[in-house]
Amino acid sequence: MENKSWFQQPEMIVGLSALLVSLVAVGVALYSAYIDRAYARASVWPRLEVGRSFNSDVYAYLVTNNGTGPAVVKWAELTLKGKPQIHWDQYMASIAGDKKPDADKIHYGQSHISTSVLPATKQIKVMSSDEPELIALLHKASSETELKLCYCSIYDECWTTSWKQPQPLAVDECITPQQAFSQ
Repeated sequence: MENKSWFQQPEMIVGLSALLVSLVAVGVALYSAYIDRAYARASVWPRLEVGRSFNSDVYAYLVTNNGTGPAVVKWAELTLKGKPQIHWDQYMASIAGDKKPDADKIHYGQSHISTSVLPATKQIKVMSSDEPELIALLHKASSETELKLCYCSIYDECWTTSWKQPQPLAVDECITPQQAFSQ
């Protein structure tokens, strides 16, 4: 009788085959879990876009969620000429300068955007006005104004965006700036 090596024995061939099939099955399961997780993240991916709407009747700052999931807005920052503005009244006074319109011409509507949740495919008017004098001031200051947001998905993946930076920029986390916009 011939003495076979350990790996040539039928029991070992069956055992090694079972081990190989098991390792392949574990690899497929891990890859499937990775794909499932990526799909789950993509199915609730927010994408905020900050914009302005202007015509002769209304001027508005808008935030739209064009993503597939809710956006958890952590903070907003409004700057004029690089200087942070704390609320809309300060911003309105800054853009008016010495040419302040009559008090009855500074009417505007606003919605809270900081620390809010914006559902997918929804839009919010952050600020709007239909007063002609204020529309002229807002339009004139638009090139020196920036509204920046930091927002996260429900999986705590975070981005910043503004109308001067239309492509969202991934960040590790949303750390609130010292002079965040409080509205």
